[in-house]
Amino acid sequence: MLVNCTTINDWSWIISKSANFEFRLEEPISTIILDHLAKFTNYTCEFQQAGQFLLFTSFTTSEDVPSTPENVTVSAITPTSFNLSWTEPIEEPTVLFGYNITIQRGDVSSSNHFWSDCFNGTQLFEIYINSSAESLSYNFQNASADFSYDVSAWSRIGNGNSTNINISTTSSASESPQNVIKHFSFTNTTRNINMDLSLSWDMPCNTNGPVTYFVIEASSSYLYNSNITSNNTYWTLIEPQTPHNLTIPNLLPASSYHMALYATNLSNSSIPGKNVSFQFETIENYPNAPEVGKPLISARNITFNWSEPTNNPGNITGYNFNVDSVELGWIQTESCNLENMESRNFKLQDTIITIAVAPGAIYNVAISANTSMGQGNSTNIRVNSSLDQPELGDITYKIDPYAVDEDLYNVGGVIYFTPGCFNGYFDSYILSLRGERDGYFYNKTTVLMDYKVSEYDFSLRPEHIYTVAVTVKNREFNVTKWTNFSSPAGVPTFNEESLSTIEINTTTTEASLILRNEYFNSSYGTIRYLAIIISSENVTAGKTYTWGNESEWPIPGAEADIYYQATPKYWQPFEDSDSVVYVIGTDENCEEQTQFCNAPLVADKTYYVFVRVFNSNFYRNTMPIIIVTDALSKLGLILGIIAGFLAASIAGFIGFILWRRGIINNTNKRIVEDSSQETESEISIRNSDRDPLISFFKSENSNSATEIPKSKFIEYVNYLERNPDVLNKQWQDLEIKSLEAYGELKNHFALLPENKRKNRYVNILPFDHSRVKINIDEDDEICSDYINASYIKGFSKKNQYIATQGPLPHTVRDFWKMIFQENVSMIVMVSRFIENRKEKCYKYFPNNHETMFIGDDLEVRCCTELYFEIYYVRTLQIRKDLKQLTVTHMQFMEWPDFDVPDGTSNLLLFCHQMRSRWANEGGLAVVHCSIDFLVLESEELGQLLQPIF
Repeated sequence: MLVNCTTINDWSWIISKSANFEFRLEEPISTIILDHLAKFTNYTCEFQQAGQFLLFTSFTTSEDVPSTPENVTVSAITPTSFNLSWTEPIEEPTVLFGYNITIQRGDVSSSNHFWSDCFNGTQLFEIYINSSAESLSYNFQNASADFSYDVSAWSRIGNGNSTNINISTTSSASESPQNVIKHFSFTNTTRNINMDLSLSWDMPCNTNGPVTYFVIEASSSYLYNSNITSNNTYWTLIEPQTPHNLTIPNLLPASSYHMALYATNLSNSSIPGKNVSFQFETIENYPNAPEVGKPLISARNITFNWSEPTNNPGNITGYNFNVDSVELGWIQTESCNLENMESRNFKLQDTIITIAVAPGAIYNVAISANTSMGQGNSTNIRVNSSLDQPELGDITYKIDPYAVDEDLYNVGGVIYFTPGCFNGYFDSYILSLRGERDGYFYNKTTVLMDYKVSEYDFSLRPEHIYTVAVTVKNREFNVTKWTNFSSPAGVPTFNEESLSTIEINTTTTEASLILRNEYFNSSYGTIRYLAIIISSENVTAGKTYTWGNESEWPIPGAEADIYYQATPKYWQPFEDSDSVVYVIGTDENCEEQTQFCNAPLVADKTYYVFVRVFNSNFYRNTMPIIIVTDALSKLGLILGIIAGFLAASIAGFIGFILWRRGIINNTNKRIVEDSSQETESEISIRNSDRDPLISFFKSENSNSATEIPKSKFIEYVNYLERNPDVLNKQWQDLEIKSLEAYGELKNHFALLPENKRKNRYVNILPFDHSRVKINIDEDDEICSDYINASYIKGFSKKNQYIATQGPLPHTVRDFWKMIFQENVSMIVMVSRFIENRKEKCYKYFPNNHETMFIGDDLEVRCCTELYFEIYYVRTLQIRKDLKQLTVTHMQFMEWPDFDVPDGTSNLLLFCHQMRSRWANEGGLAVVHCSIDFLVLESEELGQLLQPIF
């Protein structure tokens, strides 16, 4: 049987299938089953049997749901959207209305993307679209979710099978954390408060992805300085527990904070999530230490300045300035009352202060600031004030006008000064004492003293005007104070030698004295007055009295039966003249003036006359001048002698005239004593061919003296003593020879007015041709090259030594200048400084191991002093400018005043020692008094030369 079926409709979804089919059946059947027919199709079938049409029928197959859509894809996935596309199903055995899309979000309870308090369970969304659409774009409220997408065809008989796709949207920024809680904690330490912030929070409702970090961004600015800001970021890892928390330590004080909390997820850590922001202000803290600038320092004030502390932890309400301790960097004496040494506290609003300080002190200073919390930490500095000029109190002095030294010359005193504050490291006290007196060399003493000494004992030269300068020195400054005073006079002195030879003429009732100004030494004080005291006994010779009030003239006491003053009170005889003749005994009646009256003397009586010498401080009697008045019986004899003397004078004058006219011839006759008085040796000498008178003047042109053997020296001296005419003749011939050799010797320079004061004696002067000339320098007061000194030639005719006078106080500098200039190696002094209370020589060098300063450029130091019973040997070191000279000083101590030594052995020993030292040292020697070089010649030549006297 042949069956042939043909479709009526032609759906696109069955095009791929056969629309017509034909099959044959070999066996006859009653039932035919047609399978593999297309769904929802109209069929027409024709049945034939052996070529014969049997049956014709039509039928329609049933509908079915469409097959699944084809080519389902998802694209353009974002955190909150995606795009779904597909193509129609292959089979559509029905009428297709459209597509059914079901979107279902997964269960969030097991996801860490969602916080359970926000979401729970699943969500289902179903969307129907018409059949013409083949894509769908879908947006979701929440990102980062797991979704299940089902797409099926929708027909009139229902939905076909669906195509399922699971998809997760991409992550995005997290939502903001929930339930943020802030908690502040404070820890108070010394002058500091630590502030911590503890934060806790819950997860965001949706983190839109796995959380990696929670981030807190914090920014702050100081409340009192808006220019100072701070930014910080804090990170914390996600933790499984909830809530989450983080502690932010050490918040800045007095700051305004702005904080933002957010989460970051794994896939989008660079994009911050939504934040929870909040603001707060921190409390003030103790302030930081101020920044102190360089102080402005002086000796009495220090100015401090500082700036406000950086990063102020609060509003600065003021400053504290504390001087905590003070140390003094130098010695403070008891008399130094320093101020500003105490600790001090100041409350300030400014950032500068000037405080009073003590010089040379060390101050420990602390500067701190205040806020509402209190006082902060301090800046500590140590400051030294500058040194200042040292202080010195008043200079006072105490002089005992009657406390003279053993030489009755210097008056003692004490200088006091009040030490003040040294105001620095003490260096020294320098006391300078300079005394000046017109006509005298100034006296200067400089003493270096320790800080413990505030007084100085000194000796004063008489009637000098003293300037006392006390200098106190520290390491940087010195201060000098001065005071002036006049020293009192010493005990008056006088020339005993001259007074002993005073010219006296007496009568029976009177006696005349010639007093000369030169007899009285004003070195010990100006001689103000003289008084002549008449005494019957030698009771007050050399006696010294104090006298301090000129208004009360001293009344002579009853020292003897006769003891009165013959001169008027306040008698000054030398105001208009250098000499005066005073006649004692001219007043006829002294009954009412027993103590001050020039009463007549008694004939043939011995009187002791004292010249009482007054200065401003003392008066003193001289040694007695003994006068004996004439007896009345000798008056005629005296007159006869005077008459005879006048006659002899007239005869002598006539004889001189006759001699000049040649009437009387000059012969070589000698007048000798009676030969019975001569010794045999003397006769031998007189009769010898070597008679000194004959041999000495053999030739008028002879320039050499007669030589006398030493063995005959004593005999020759005895001969001269018995023949004074020979001695006189030798003296006259010596003068003649001197005139022949040198002409008339002059001492013009010594007598110049400006040089007279440099001479100790008016009759011992150097000759112009042999005087020593000293160099003139700027310190010479009168610009003179004069000194009372002469070059002395030895028998070798060369300058052997310099003879000079003992220095006066005002010629000491000239003396030492000469020593330096002439390169003197030895000084020989043949006298004491004081003899019989009279100054024979001013002491021109210091005591042993002491130094004498002479002017500003001369310094003399006594290095050694050795005593050998009869003489001293000293080593003196002289410095002038930068040069130095060492001199040996030998002083013979046994040459009596106005006399000669008892023997020659000590003097010869001294001379021998002197020459021995001199030979070793060489150079010139200076002697105060000439040592006769004839002694030296006699030793070397074994003979003496005439003349000798």
